[in-house]
Amino acid sequence: DGSYRVGSVQARITGTTTSTSNLFAYKIDTFITMPTIQSTGGTYTLAKPPFTGKAEAGSIVELFDTVNGVTVKIATRTASLDGKWNFTPTNNLIDGNHTLKAITTDLAGNISESLQTNIVVDTIAPNTPTITGPLSIEPMLRGMAEPGAIVMVTIGTATYRTFADVNGAWGVDLINDAPFSGATPTLPGSYSVRVTATDASGNQSAPLVMQTWAITLIPLDTPVITSTAITRFVQPTIEGTAKPLSIITLEIKDASNN
Repeated sequence: DGSYRVGSVQARITGTTTSTSNLFAYKIDTFITMPTIQSTGGTYTLAKPPFTGKAEAGSIVELFDTVNGVTVKIATRTASLDGKWNFTPTNNLIDGNHTLKAITTDLAGNISESLQTNIVVDTIAPNTPTITGPLSIEPMLRGMAEPGAIVMVTIGTATYRTFADVNGAWGVDLINDAPFSGATPTLPGSYSVRVTATDASGNQSAPLVMQTWAITLIPLDTPVITSTAITRFVQPTIEGTAKPLSIITLEIKDASNN
């Protein structure tokens, strides 16, 4: 590879020169720089995400997008003198998985392909979460949202952060869970409740219409010890009954009340 100057000389048999052509600049180029798409992949919440990359200066860059096995050329650009190119789609990309690839062709006709880049386009916000009701015994505020979503629950001035499980169920324990921000509400009481859900892509749902819930505390039944009062074991198993899901604290004292 390199630059050359080429010309021709016309001569007689006697060796005298009759004419000389002008020198012509000629370049041999068999190498091209592999283009890049400057994205590590990931999820885009924009239907028209901007793409950038690098390629050999002056080369033609063609950007291809493969969705569901169908490949379409979505852009043709010329790399600038510093090798940069950029593209923002004029049409919305459909939601789902996309595989991007850039192919460049330089002035000599050399062709090179970039590595594939996988992205996800997700522009759809989750549905507004719901509240299915508090369980007064715990008390637990429960509801449904998009599976895996981050659920932000504002009760009075306190905001709780929780997650919807694989079935979409979420819950906030108003006694044992610490608020993400604000002060723990005093129970029992009536509070305005606001709920939003944010999916893994960062799309946020419309908030649940503000609702007022009366959250009460129902006294627990007195727990009962059912084990026998005398045993030959120095490490006996103590059994009993109590309200389902309640937390039991057991105190053991000797005859001196120690």
